[in-house]
Amino acid sequence: MPGPPIGKRLDDAMRAIERDNDHLKGVLPKIFGKSDFSSQMLGGLIDHFTNLNLTGAPEDFDLPGRVYE
Repeated sequence: MPGPPIGKRLDDAMRAIERDNDHLKGVLPKIFGKSDFSSQMLGGLIDHFTNLNLTGAPEDFDLPGRVYE
């Protein structure tokens, strides 16, 4: 039997991140399980973050800007 839909799994991951990082409480979106995002689009989003190479990134590396792009 397959697991929960990818959107619900993303929302659960956001909750877990907030639970383990007090400074992020209430900041991360938990909208993916209730949205019209396709599984393919959400999978692509996960792939994007998975494939970011942050090793050796300069101190002024603009991660939010890179994510936005």
